[in-house]
Amino acid sequence: MAGMSTAQRRLTEAEYLTAERLAETKSDYYDGEALPLSGSNRMRSLIAGAILAALAEQLRARPDEVYGNMRVKVGDTRLITYPSLVVVSNKPHFFDDEDDTLLNPTVLVEVLSDSTANYVRTLKVSEKSRWAEARL
Repeated sequence: MAGMSTAQRRLTEAEYLTAERLAETKSDYYDGEALPLSGSNRMRSLIAGAILAALAEQLRARPDEVYGNMRVKVGDTRLITYPSLVVVSNKPHFFDDEDDTLLNPTVLVEVLSDSTANYVRTLKVSEKSRWAEARL
């Protein structure tokens, strides 16, 4: 019917992860919906790399691990996302046997740009994530 919108079926977390693992481009997951991510740029990559190197050096003598671009299911929220950097203390726990969706991050770092700042501040932070910001 003309003018009538059709509701898109919500994805389960498992359906999202199955599709995401096969996808050529990355997307976040929020409340049943896959949200395409914009690509990175030179400055964001340089900043994230510098922060990763600094964190790895600071945590060298600890059992912590630092990941760049690791997918994370954020606590009991409806969000699965790719923060710029993730620190996990002690043993990492994953969503399933694929070891690609972390469940127990200690620190999440998001390097923001003009194009990502609003998305991060409204969706990711509203879902009670702990985010450190590095502004471009």
